[in-house]
Amino acid sequence: MKGQVERYSTPLIIDRKQYTISFNGKELSLFLKEFELLSLFAKHPGWVYTKEQIYESIYGFKEVKDIDNTIFCLIYSIRKKLEPDLKNPILIKTVRGVGYKLNGVTVQWKNE
Repeated sequence: MKGQVERYSTPLIIDRKQYTISFNGKELSLFLKEFELLSLFAKHPGWVYTKEQIYESIYGFKEVKDIDNTIFCLIYSIRKKLEPDLKNPILIKTVRGVGYKLNGVTVQWKNE
């Protein structure tokens, strides 16, 4: 139904000590920046993060010519590993003109 949030019964399991994230019974093979971004989203599921907030949190204050492309590529890379349908993402949603958010999944933290 339009406007309704699809929910997954399986939580996103994040282990900060082991740097692992599992979803649907599978451990995701993530690069460090992907892990950091997914962990950032998981701290506050449903919160919208701007590209600038994401960049500052993940990369610090290093200068970059194209924040939009850098963040788009990072989001796309995570979606390829997480989303069941890349053309219709459910878990990492784009909020047009604002940024991105984690959507429709509960988060379980291990070893926090």
